[in-house]
Formats: sequence, structure tokens, C-alpha cells
Amino acid sequence: NIYLHPIYIHSHITTLETMPPNMVPFVPDVPLDRRFRCAILGCGMMGQEHISYIMGYSEDIRIDYLCDPHEPSLNKSIKVMKNFRSSDEHNSSAPPPLLLNSEAELREHAHDIDLLVISHPNYLHTDTLMRWGHYDLTILCEKPVAVSKEQHDRLLEFSKKPNFRARVWVAMEYRFIPAVAKLISLLPTIGELKMVTIRENRYPFLHKIGGWNRNKAKTGDTLVEKCCHFFDLFRLITGQEVTLPQVRAIAQRGLNYDDEPDSPDVPIIDSAYVLLPFEYDSSSTTTTSNSRIEKPHIKTMGCLELCMYAEGSRHQEEIIVTGTKGRLEAYLPENKTYSYKRPNKQQWSNRSEPPPRGTTQETIYDCSNVKEVHGITEDQEIPTHGGYHYSSTAVEWYHLLRCMKEYESEGIFRPLVSLQDGLRAVEIGLQATSAIVNELEEDGSKSVVDSSSSSSTTTTVSLHAWSIPSQYTEHDPTARKVIYDDDPMDVYIYHLSSSKDVDDEDDEEQFHNHVHKKQHFKPLKTVRRFLVNGLMIKTRNRLQQKRNTATTSATTATTATTAAASF
Repeated sequence: NIYLHPIYIHSHITTLETMPPNMVPFVPDVPLDRRFRCAILGCGMMGQEHISYIMGYSEDIRIDYLCDPHEPSLNKSIKVMKNFRSSDEHNSSAPPPLLLNSEAELREHAHDIDLLVISHPNYLHTDTLMRWGHYDLTILCEKPVAVSKEQHDRLLEFSKKPNFRARVWVAMEYRFIPAVAKLISLLPTIGELKMVTIRENRYPFLHKIGGWNRNKAKTGDTLVEKCCHFFDLFRLITGQEVTLPQVRAIAQRGLNYDDEPDSPDVPIIDSAYVLLPFEYDSSSTTTTSNSRIEKPHIKTMGCLELCMYAEGSRHQEEIIVTGTKGRLEAYLPENKTYSYKRPNKQQWSNRSEPPPRGTTQETIYDCSNVKEVHGITEDQEIPTHGGYHYSSTAVEWYHLLRCMKEYESEGIFRPLVSLQDGLRAVEIGLQATSAIVNELEEDGSKSVVDSSSSSSTTTTVSLHAWSIPSQYTEHDPTARKVIYDDDPMDVYIYHLSSSKDVDDEDDEEQFHNHVHKKQHFKPLKTVRRFLVNGLMIKTRNRLQQKRNTATTSATTATTATTAAASF
């Protein structure tokens, strides 16, 4: 295709329309511009980072449109373009982009756009993808592609329709961080992969316009907004899918943003642990070296640790992968990868003592040379000014442009991060958020009175909340299942619709009978005395003793009556 810049065309059309036919001036030949025509939708922090790297690839791409309703963001984006403009002839002669304030205005130019960058607030991504998905163009969409199950399901369904023509690449730039890329390249050296740990210790979320990134509904919460990057890495590193029903998490809220005006009633997550079991082929077995006994394959497991009030940490990100033969560790911003190999039986023959010194082999890889780490042998320079992601966005753009060129020449689009990859990362984040075991529900009390002590002191402990199986909610959508700290097999179903306050043992038994009759009850083994949504449920053991006493009395009375009747 041969393109002329829209501003150039518009200026000459206007001149031709306003001049008499006999006075139409000669239009000189202009150099043909075969570069990809790019539009930036959303000119905040991430939009500006993308702009800075686009300017480093000016031989292949140009920015024709900047779109954002916030005027200061447009002005900053223009400054970024000037600051990172290269000195080549493409940038020096390029006219400024058109500045637009609404997506509707930008869609009027859809047929003059080859690449759309979607970098506006998260909650807008799904609907924007669905509006632009009908056009024959490439879309680079910032993560996450959805912030709720409803959005996820709508986008997944839409992506399967034949009229979805757009070619989508999801911006998961963490894949291209040099130290992470080096770690991935070394995976074959550590044997069968068994454990993956990803840890991020960082500062709280930065301020965004309107504070949308403090809003749980607009971000999908932190495990979706922030951690979809890491869930994508778990999938990439393991080559496996997460077993979603078995995901478990524990989290903290309300530590970072309470002093801000208009803070939401339900704060977003500030820190969390997420446990991720991975799927495997159930028919897979492992044969031991000294016997013919076949053992079931041991699943890979993952753990994510997030702390967003840890500005003073030595490392901001740590990725640790352990296999049967060794271990890999990547650290940022140190940008180094460490490789360790386990000693073999000859090196560590006496297993009654720790491994001898020197038998654990260590290799350190400095990943500061971006082109070398990524195996880029072309003469083309990679802009490495860093941005917020250790130059990974530069590598992302390198591969995206190559992908677009391949589509132009061969008609095949092979994104390194597909829309399906983006949806899967969101799905894991949503599942992890729903599986936070120390949250009953957003507005529920977590104060617990410890019945193990005669004291009336009230303490706060973690109660486990899980999704209720359908058989419990089929007839009563208000039912909830609570699992206690001391034993995950202790289950009690209570009803939010009940407003009865339980103040003494008689009322307690009456309340228990009320729930039991609803058939939403599983017997408890042991229960702590706790308060949930205004319902005080006292120690079950005492209640059971009271029933046992009543049963014994009734049995004794029956026996006495029978004996009396026999006389």
C-alpha cells in the first residue's frame, strides 16, 4: 500500500476546492510514505511510554492521531514525541499528528489507521475492542482486556464471530524484560519444572486522572489490573494452564489510600498471596531409576506474592523457577539472572551431610544488553531508554512491527501475545480474587470472639469464604458457605435473609433448627464463637452437649415409663 499523510491530503484538497479550475497550482511529487499509520487512544502514562518507543522505530511507523479527552495528556504526548524524535529524515519531515478528544472522532478516521494503540482506562478496553474489532487493522491493547467476568465472557464470545476482523496483540511487556527472557531461555537446563514463585515488592499505584485505578469496579481489582502480567508469565514459563477451581488466595486491603479524598468504600487489594496449581495429563507417570514402580506425575505449583507498600525492597520483582535438576532466579531492577545446578549423586555421595562446597554450580547472566539477550542480530537499533519496564516495551514494539510486516507480505498474523492469552490472564485474576479465603464479602464483619478463652475479649481473625456449590444455592440464592480457620472441613451455611439475633442458648438452638430445616447445613466438627452479619453463633460443642443431655434424659424417661408399664 502507498500512503500519504492525511494532513497533506486535506490541505491540498482544500486548496483545489477553493481555487478556479484555470488557477489550480501544480502539486509537486511527494515522497511515498509506506510506514504504518498509528493512532494512540489514551495518552496517559502508558500511552506516552508507547509513543516514546514508536519514535525510535520511525523508519517503520508514524503517529498520525493522538486521542484523549484530557488536554494536558495530549500536550504531554506532543512533548514526548519531540523529546524522543530521532534525527532521521522520516521524523524531521513528518507533520504533527491530529489531536482528537473523543473515540467517536477517531473512528471517523478508522480506514486511515493501520495500528490502533488502546491505552485508556482499563474498564473501557472491552467495549473499545468490540467497537474496533470490525475494522481491518491491527490493535495493540493494553492489559487487562477485561475487568469483570461479564466483560470477559462478552469479549470471548465476540472474538469468535466471523465479523471480528481486527488482529489483536495484548501488551504483556513483562514477557520481554531482558532478565525474564533470559530465564525462559534457560528453562531446559533445570529439568522438569516443579515450582514457580513470582514476587513483586513495590510502591502503591500512582495517581491516575479521576482516580479510576483506585476503583475496584474499574480495575477489576489489583489481582486483575496488576497481576494479569504475572499470571501471563506463569502460563508462559510453565507452558501449562492453571487449574482454576483450585486457586486460593489471601489478601489485605485498605493500607494505602485511606487518606485520599473520595476513597472508595471497598478499597482495592494492597497485598496478596496467590497459590496456583497447574493442570497436567493425568495419564502421565514417572518411572524411578531403581525400580519399575510408576509414580503419578507431580503437578507444577506456583505462588504469587504481591506487596504494594514495600518501596524499600532490594528487588522490585523476583521470578524463581525450580526444576528437578536446578533453579533459575531473575531479579529486577538488578536485571540479572542466576542459574544453579543441583549436585549429582557422585558429587554428593554422603547424604547424611549437606552437599560439599562447590558442588552447587552457579552462573550469573548480566542482561543489560537487550539485543544480545533477545537474539536480535539485525543492524536496527533498539531504543533502550527504559521507560517503566526495563526496555521491555521497546522489544515488544520490535516484535509487533515484525509481525505486522509478516502479515503484509504473507497474510499471516502471529502475535506473541494473543487476545486469548490476555483473556486467560484475566480469567486467572478474576478467579484468584473470588478465591480470597480471608474475605467473607465486601460489607461483612470479620470480628471473631474467641470461645477458647473465658474472657470476653473480641479479636479479629481470618475466616475462609469459598464459593458455594450449586446444590446449596439452587433454591436459595442468599445462602453463603463459611469455612473456619481451624479446619477447612468445618462448614456452616447461614442465610443473609435472616435478621434474627442470637443472644442465648435457647435462641441459638432455635436458629440452628431454622437453618437445618432449610437443608443448607453441613454438620460442624468444631466451631469458634464468631459474629457474622449480626448473627452470633455460640460454641457448637456446648450446644451438642445440651442436645446429648436432652437425648439422654429422654431415653431415661422412656426407659422408666416402659419399666412402670411392665408392672
